[in-house]
Amino acid sequence: MQKTSEKDSAFSFGDHGVKTLFSGTGCELGMQVLKIDGESGVCLNKKGEQTILHVIEGTGTIRVNDAFVSVAAGDTVRVEEGEMHNIICTGVELKLVYLKCVYSVSA
Repeated sequence: MQKTSEKDSAFSFGDHGVKTLFSGTGCELGMQVLKIDGESGVCLNKKGEQTILHVIEGTGTIRVNDAFVSVAAGDTVRVEEGEMHNIICTGVELKLVYLKCVYSVSA
């Protein structure tokens, strides 16, 4: 067993950005905070990879390929293999948890 706290690691830009909470074989659990209206982060899911985004605080828009969805605290979005996604803050702050998973892909 392993325990961590979000206080144990730093965000990439001081009080915002990305930080990893756990990283292991085939998965990564982390947090992202966007602090300014319009601030965004972009990711591409690779082959055999999916990402689950869960909003803890704030409001935003998540773009997956050409589709846009508004999100708020309590909302969860799953991004499938190969999909480009962009997370955009639409308020004062957007705080979310992400789980990135790699699964076996048959040849």
